[in-house]
Amino acid sequence: MSHDNEIKKRNLSNALKDCWILTQRLENCLSEKNQYNNWNKDCPDFTKTAEKLINESSDIPELNFCDMTKLKQLFLKNYCLDSEDEAKDLHNFGFGKENNPKVLCLSENVLTEEEENFLMAWLKPLKLDLYLDTYCTSLTKAQKKRTQELDDYFLQQLKLIKPDLIFSLGKGATDFLSNEDINIKEQRGKFYTFDGVVCCSTFNPSQVLQDKTLKRPVWKDLQCLAKYLKISL
Repeated sequence: MSHDNEIKKRNLSNALKDCWILTQRLENCLSEKNQYNNWNKDCPDFTKTAEKLINESSDIPELNFCDMTKLKQLFLKNYCLDSEDEAKDLHNFGFGKENNPKVLCLSENVLTEEEENFLMAWLKPLKLDLYLDTYCTSLTKAQKKRTQELDDYFLQQLKLIKPDLIFSLGKGATDFLSNEDINIKEQRGKFYTFDGVVCCSTFNPSQVLQDKTLKRPVWKDLQCLAKYLKISL
């Protein structure tokens, strides 16, 4: 637990203790017993309760009231305090058209520069620019693992961005959107919805870079994408 949280835990524990003692004194007065008790000695230890409350608390309720600028600021505050490269952190958070893009590209993990360039090449035949026509983000946003809080960041991004379609890249992102453990080979090329937004899945660029035989099925998925968006190839 961080130093700030240790202070919060101590203060919260003391506040809970004061509330407990006050409650006991009030009960004693109302019962007219007027019995003396060593309240401090009898008071339970609220340390673990305070720690649990702090661990479970987050800024999530605040997310629901954020515009994109505030959402980015909150992300930097909560996840990037020790970072010296804000531009990279914001890129990892998400990049591209932030207002009603045709496509939101979603991966589980942040794409490498090579994978981004590969994705850009995929979208070029559809006359879609990765930065001007689409928005690209991930579920982990360069953190070590996915968490419920990071999922909530994505949900707020989706709410603000309002894409026409979500293009899910790989199994991890597709599992999240479909809320089940899927076989990406069976799910790819099929349309489904998430929070009212149409979704379509394909392989992650990293998979295709390793296995060139996946290029053909990805092209078929892109054709399905173009057909839905009414883009002539």
